Amino acid sequence: MTARLVAALALVAGVARADRVVRMDPPVVRACRSLPSWDKVETCLTAHGTPKVIRTLPHARLIRLLAKGTGDDLELGSNGLYLYVDKGKAWQLGGTYFNETPDSEVLGASEVTVNHHVGYRIDIGQIARFPVSVDGVTSQPAVMTVRLSVLCSGDTWQCVQATTACDVLVHGKAQWTFRGVLTIADNQAKVTGDAHNVGTMCPGEQQLFLGWADPTQ
Repeated sequence: MTARLVAALALVAGVARADRVVRMDPPVVRACRSLPSWDKVETCLTAHGTPKVIRTLPHARLIRLLAKGTGDDLELGSNGLYLYVDKGKAWQLGGTYFNETPDSEVLGASEVTVNHHVGYRIDIGQIARFPVSVDGVTSQPAVMTVRLSVLCSGDTWQCVQATTACDVLVHGKAQWTFRGVLTIADNQAKVTGDAHNVGTMCPGEQQLFLGWADPTQ
């Protein structure tokens, strides 16, 4: 058997193994996806950490979950925000946001109707600190502030997110910046704004497909 044939067979075997890889949902999603009562939701979440209701909407509740453990013992993929929607016979996990940091703050939560489908918008403010290079040679400490809009259908735990504001401050002055306006139409979310100074850190204008099903069809 030639070396080329051996290499080709190894490549095919590797692809076959990759095809069998199963991507697991986060622990809380697997365990607490849909439950018959609110008490059951709280009991399930408490098994994974400390839950706290931080926003209440007409048919939904937004929970912040602080996962159990610290360091290597921390339950990965559990810290964050969980949106539960009252579906009548069950409370269903209708959205998540896992990228919370100690400097995150929920600024608001509201219902959003798209194609007769009632979904949800969660606005989040975040601050991050890290070094940046403005001149391409030296690094300087920077502070990045962003405002995110997380859009959830209420039918699945996965959401999409858009950045509506961004500032990267170096020595207290805005090095890069973006201000946008979020609009939703034709099952798409668009952020438009002045993108002339977004630099390499701020995202600028965005367009996201929502894919929310029309319940009347």
